[in-house]
Amino acid sequence: MPPETNDTRIWMLDAVRGTLILGVVIFHIIWNLESFGVLPFSFAESPISTAVSRIGAAGFLSLVGVGVKLAYGKGFRAAKFAARVASIAACAMLISVATYALDSGSFIYFGILHVIAAATLVSVLLLRAPPGVCATIGMIAIALPHVFNITATVSRTSAWTGLTRDAPDSLDFYPFFRWAGWVFLGMALTTPIILVCRRLSPPGIEKYRLPNVVAWVGRRSLTIYMLHQPILYGLLGALVALRS
Repeated sequence: MPPETNDTRIWMLDAVRGTLILGVVIFHIIWNLESFGVLPFSFAESPISTAVSRIGAAGFLSLVGVGVKLAYGKGFRAAKFAARVASIAACAMLISVATYALDSGSFIYFGILHVIAAATLVSVLLLRAPPGVCATIGMIAIALPHVFNITATVSRTSAWTGLTRDAPDSLDFYPFFRWAGWVFLGMALTTPIILVCRRLSPPGIEKYRLPNVVAWVGRRSLTIYMLHQPILYGLLGALVALRS
């Protein structure tokens, strides 16, 4: 989730990113309610929910690519870039450790933050590449798992690549090949995405509270992503315990 700089930050990008993060929060609220038996149906694992979450993930990863291009494309500072990648990787590892403690059989070994960290690290090689090159690499990364498998063995040491036929159970799984491709496509489409965002930003929209709240969420996406589920799960668990 590399941030744009203050000079390049675009309100609509923050708003779209914030909308996607709020979608994740809503999904986790439903998932938590189902986990505690509050809801009598299973929506979080339904085909519709899965499709919506995958579309949202592709959109969010594309915005990661846009953010990388905006933040580092014109003036790459290694220390700043390394610090950002390290912070995302540390959060990813924290999620792995926490979910392993909760459920070692289906812990998150390569989730959305893992692929963001890995794709951001690789993206440094594409900062000066023409959009066509970024787009080609992105499409290859997305298509590769559908045409090539390196092994049929179910192992976490290889499943993270996305090039295995099967993968161990995981609460959240976004293998590198396929999902990193959306980051590279976002880099390729940075210019048209920015043009669209600027044209779709109504004049004076920043003056209104609700849109500003959504944009604020987008500017703090990593923090909110890390904190919302432990808070929601803990609060709901406490409420269910009080009622029982």
